[in-house]
Amino acid sequence: MDGVPYDERGGKFQNKGGLIADRLYAVGWARRGPTGTIGTNRPDGYEVAEQVAAAMPAGSGNDREGATGLKRLLAERGVMATDYDDWRKIEETEVGRARPGSPAKSSSASRNGYPRSAADSRVALTGYPSI
Repeated sequence: MDGVPYDERGGKFQNKGGLIADRLYAVGWARRGPTGTIGTNRPDGYEVAEQVAAAMPAGSGNDREGATGLKRLLAERGVMATDYDDWRKIEETEVGRARPGSPAKSSSASRNGYPRSAADSRVALTGYPSI
């Protein structure tokens, strides 16, 4: 990402506790580098979400479009994002595909590394063909 400080050696964005710059945060591998699993990435997400909430309390962004503006921007840029409902569908699919005696989930990555379960039903899940 142009203009965002990146640590090539560590494979992560330069950050302090997830904060890269004003209103720019990183979690998971982007924060720590390519180490860990969901078990280590999830707490990162919670920690950074708390920082975001503290830095931007409800009602403090009256000049911002919020979720509507984000969805529009992602659509304009052709970004296929996963929202919570998408994630729940992916989770349900992965758990349903698990074999008896195997880990609870198995990956369902497909084209371009995006999970089949959400990508194939994008319009039905979100109402947006490209996000």
